[in-house]
Amino acid sequence: FRSFAKKYKKRFGEEPDVEAAHAYDAVKMFAFAIPTASTTADQATAALYGMKNFKGATGTMSFDANGDVHKPLALMKYENGKAHLVELLPADL
Repeated sequence: FRSFAKKYKKRFGEEPDVEAAHAYDAVKMFAFAIPTASTTADQATAALYGMKNFKGATGTMSFDANGDVHKPLALMKYENGKAHLVELLPADL
């Protein structure tokens, strides 16, 4: 995330929010899937669903056969406007 945040801030002049990081990951995953997929939506879907251990700005994630994402879950606590990690739960609870 730090690398993504640094590049984002340099380009846009502000810290990225969680939506920016998730959008970045979604576009990057799709860009990786396109070369392995052909030209149909079904082939692109299959390539995305087959993606395992993709390292993105928001963590390492994989997809199951239903297209559900599996990635660690960060439990955060906010104090005085700052986020603090409480616990990182594994992707497959």
